[in-house]
Amino acid sequence: MAMNEDFNFSELCRLCSLKSNHQLQIFDKEGEQRQLLFKIRSCLPSVITKEDALPKNICQKCVYKLDMFYEFRVSCMTTESVLKNYAESIKHLAQSVNSQSEKDKMSSSG
Repeated sequence: MAMNEDFNFSELCRLCSLKSNHQLQIFDKEGEQRQLLFKIRSCLPSVITKEDALPKNICQKCVYKLDMFYEFRVSCMTTESVLKNYAESIKHLAQSVNSQSEKDKMSSSG
């Protein structure tokens, strides 16, 4: 396979492998402010380090998808926590009602 003269491996998007004029560096100031590495590690099985030999850029399209997926993940985790708390509250309420019902039965039969 012949390599094109203007092909630069490091200019490819780390997530989709496409070349784009608008990319963010994972490890520069903006990449850190936008928590790109944290989001990648939270959402994907990819292992990315400054020392690896793969591209360190993410195209705007993948940044958008990563942001959306991360928000969806956080939303799902929050919802699960809320539902678990709600289920636990219902369980305690049911136990309390059953306990009171048993006390009422015992006091009325005594």
